Amino acid sequence: MIEAIVYTSETGHTKEYAELLGKKTGLQVVPLCDAAVTAGSEIIYLGWLSAGKIKGAAKAGKKYTVRALCAVGMAPFSEEMERKLRGKNLKDNNTAFFYLQGGFDLQKLSGINKFIMSLLTKSIRQRLNAKESLSADDKLMLKMVNEGASTVHESNLDGIVQWYRTKAADR
Repeated sequence: MIEAIVYTSETGHTKEYAELLGKKTGLQVVPLCDAAVTAGSEIIYLGWLSAGKIKGAAKAGKKYTVRALCAVGMAPFSEEMERKLRGKNLKDNNTAFFYLQGGFDLQKLSGINKFIMSLLTKSIRQRLNAKESLSADDKLMLKMVNEGASTVHESNLDGIVQWYRTKAADR
């Protein structure tokens, strides 16, 4: 039985999703660094993306039984991206996988993450500004890199909530 939602968040988007998911499922929500969940417990894990890896997922996998793994990133969903993320981050085919578009705010980053992302945002900005026309996703990405933006919304959790309710009904 899934006992908790565990997360790692850098700028707050993943934390916000974890808290929204907690409200929808009734599960307790705790940061990975918190010891409030017993080792070995079944959990849903949410982590932010960095270079295609879900931050904290390996640590969570060593400490808990991860039943669902959720990646939170700034890019819009695509099946190709989800396939790549699954390949890089899932070791067990029995673990459900979800991608949630979160947001980005360079000002909330610090240290090496801020330095790396300042370089990456410059590249993204140049690529998007070189296009003749921008899609809605392109415009949102440009807004994220220029001023910060969030796409966190509880409706984005519909897939994982449906999965959780199905899992809970199976028990």
